[in-house]
Amino acid sequence: RNLANEIDIRQSQKELAEWHTDYIPSETNSNLKILVTEVNKKIKKARKNTEIAVHLFRKLSQAEFIYEKDYLYHQSMGRVYEVLKDFNSAIRKYELAINCDKNNPSAYYLLARLYHNMNDFDKAREKYEKLIDMGWASEKSIVFGKTVYTGYFLSLLYAGRYEEVLEKTKVWKDAGAYRSTLGTFR
Repeated sequence: RNLANEIDIRQSQKELAEWHTDYIPSETNSNLKILVTEVNKKIKKARKNTEIAVHLFRKLSQAEFIYEKDYLYHQSMGRVYEVLKDFNSAIRKYELAINCDKNNPSAYYLLARLYHNMNDFDKAREKYEKLIDMGWASEKSIVFGKTVYTGYFLSLLYAGRYEEVLEKTKVWKDAGAYRSTLGTFR
């Protein structure tokens, strides 16, 4: 419990937003919170060191039967699969995370980014579009919104849908905080 409380305190000090991929809701089970925090801390190192990724995979695999209905578990497992370059399993885990919590923006974002990295630009665009439809590219989350719009328009451009980019950026001058982002892609 103490460790879980420390995690909550550290997270509030960092002021992680709900959309951030490292965000852990305070109501999360204490043991899962500790497990996900370990994944969040070690995921960057795991990209360079397969042993770390395998260690994280084993730890998460052992806990699957306990947390199989929790989006945070599936999202973390998806991140580990992605590091291990098992992209199909990562996609399945991100989709499970979305099915567990359809309002969780980070799972949509991670899946969109993965599709983009796999050069499946149409599927990436669909996920970014979903985030836009959910309101994550609005005034409430400008930093994340710019990231979403950037991924969205890059997906359209890489898919060769130039006319669509021009059409969707017509009002770039009136886009407020997103003016520079939309103007850039125009």
